[in-house]
Amino acid sequence: MRSLQMAALSLLVIASASAQPTGSPEIETVYARPGYPTVVVYVMGQVTSPGKWRVEQAMPLLDLLAAVRPEGVGLVRSGVDQELTVRLYRAGRDGARTLVLEQPVEPLLLDARAATPLQEGDLLQVDARLEERPRRPTVFEWAGVVSTVASVAALIASLLR
Repeated sequence: MRSLQMAALSLLVIASASAQPTGSPEIETVYARPGYPTVVVYVMGQVTSPGKWRVEQAMPLLDLLAAVRPEGVGLVRSGVDQELTVRLYRAGRDGARTLVLEQPVEPLLLDARAATPLQEGDLLQVDARLEERPRRPTVFEWAGVVSTVASVAALIASLLR
């Protein structure tokens, strides 16, 4: 009985090993309705979902940008300016990529170029630049400074008497 179990187990191991793919599978995110023609585009930079994307043919750039969700949008703490820049590179006939669009996200939302249809092999890059604004002291901080100076002055006056 034990040898029969061992034989069945070894057959199971052999069958599962032969079912394994020989090469590494290509991972891509599909963002298209079934039955619609698709193109492959690549997304990189400060987005929550970088990588290879299969999207509907002629999908507007803005739709893909919304799908990849740039990181940190709306989550930046006060006193910090954030600027997201979008770059779209397009593959030419020779295979070399050329920059066809470079613009901050906010003006792009109102620009007709946001409707730029995506093509096979496009590369979308999103870069974020964070810049801390100089902080001005609040009224309470100034009051604390004045209070401290007054306390020190009072202490010196009492010591000199």
